[in-house]
Amino acid sequence: MATTLQTLIDRARVHLVEQTAYYWSDSELLVHANDGLKDLWRAIKGVYQDYFLTVDATNVSLAAGAYTLTGVPADVSIVRGVRPRDLTAFPYTRFEYRPWGHQDFIVAEAQGTLAADQVRMFFFCITDAGAPVAAPTVRVAPAIDRALNLTFAYIPVLGTLAATANNPIPGETDDLIVAWIVAYARAKEREDRAPDLVWLGKYTKQRDELLTSITPRQEQDDEVAEALYEPYW
Repeated sequence: MATTLQTLIDRARVHLVEQTAYYWSDSELLVHANDGLKDLWRAIKGVYQDYFLTVDATNVSLAAGAYTLTGVPADVSIVRGVRPRDLTAFPYTRFEYRPWGHQDFIVAEAQGTLAADQVRMFFFCITDAGAPVAAPTVRVAPAIDRALNLTFAYIPVLGTLAATANNPIPGETDDLIVAWIVAYARAKEREDRAPDLVWLGKYTKQRDELLTSITPRQEQDDEVAEALYEPYW
């Protein structure tokens, strides 16, 4: 069952021997909790098991004559995939990533506006900072003569959470967040303001064990690497 951040803060206070706020306020411990959550989010995002995958089949589209997507969510961190929303009408249409300066992208951009039902391959690139600064700009080529609604899969950035929010990190991570809070809270007691190495070591060890335990996410099928050009055999 999900645990609120306030509960984790209260658990951390037991280790800090301060169950009633005096030296550490709840608000500063909440800052540490959010920092720990974001550290775990970055680590879990890197195992490519789509724990945070969001599929938007409502907002994103390519307008007629446009070279950028509209409706890209503001919380996009990593793009996982782009495809036509109506796969029956566009069964062979594909979107593939290319850097903005890649020859494929340049050639597609130079083609001008084409009939939407004649384009089999779009190239896209991602520019600008992205979340949490702002939505990234997703550039697409070639342009088409009518709007194309899209399904847009991405990993959202983890926002700053309130104390009443639940721990959003999977894998039984409550103890890791408590360890992080204690490690960085105790920095306030130290002259060098460095986190407590014992508690930080506990956090690091358990984080490494977590990343092993949550990968792979399924055990029905073996994970295999596809051969070069295997889809075209």
